[in-house]
Amino acid sequence: MKMMKRLCLLAALCALPLMQGCAVVAAGAVAGGGTYAYVTGNLVRSYNADIDSTYEATLRAARRLNLRIDKRVINLSSGSVSGTDQDRSFWISLDATNPHVTEVSVRVGMLGDEVASRRIHEAIAAAL
Repeated sequence: MKMMKRLCLLAALCALPLMQGCAVVAAGAVAGGGTYAYVTGNLVRSYNADIDSTYEATLRAARRLNLRIDKRVINLSSGSVSGTDQDRSFWISLDATNPHVTEVSVRVGMLGDEVASRRIHEAIAAAL
């Protein structure tokens, strides 16, 4: 029985390095101010600003980048902006994680374009 416990413990310890990347992505998503996490086509970043300021900065950034806005929604704790960039769609989701921090997720194109999403995030940061 002790041998079985030791084998299970050894297997768990050997599996830890394989799960390391998941922890890094989760830590990047939680950390704020300049840390990006690119997960399943969405580039996520937290901003040290309330939801209203971040939403207005998002609209200014979209105009500065000449993005066509088709739909925009804001409520007490979340918002979204969507439209097109030439021939590709984009989606921006905003979620207030607390009164002073807003998490913004950007996706460009059906599969996600990290470079284009990063440009949008940089424009949002500049507008804040």
